[in-house]
Amino acid sequence: MNIEPTIYQILVSRKFTSSDREMLKSALLEGTLTDSEYDLMDRLFYGVRHGLLMLADQV
Repeated sequence: MNIEPTIYQILVSRKFTSSDREMLKSALLEGTLTDSEYDLMDRLFYGVRHGLLMLADQV
């Protein structure tokens, strides 16, 4: 599963939706992420912790 396009979309829009979270959670549980994908996930977590990304629910 390639998660990079989803992560880039989240970083550009600054909105982290519930469907994005579910997709990324599935990717984490599969355990097939590359080192660069783990780095991108770290950026997402940093953005959430520091208020740079908004956690949003899809309407």
